[in-house]
Amino acid sequence: MRRSPPYPKRTSARGQGAELSTAAVSVSQGQVGVSMPRKPGRPKAKHSDKENYAQMSLYIRREIRNRTKARLFAEGSEFSALVESLLEAWLEKQK
Repeated sequence: MRRSPPYPKRTSARGQGAELSTAAVSVSQGQVGVSMPRKPGRPKAKHSDKENYAQMSLYIRREIRNRTKARLFAEGSEFSALVESLLEAWLEKQK
């Protein structure tokens, strides 16, 4: 179930208008907008960072893939990081 975003707390006193806390209120051409301070977001995922990453496909034997994935999972590493480091080592060796 999707929840709506939290709204700023309103405080009011008799005879005074409600005030918004921790929010910036802007009035522009007859429209009123409230902008909340943003939290820092997550870093871009590799599939979204087309400037720095490219997707590749390759074929390897299933047994090698399964053993590699199990070891990487136990270490908390990613398959792409392993392949990238192996390719970098190979490129250095080719110099």
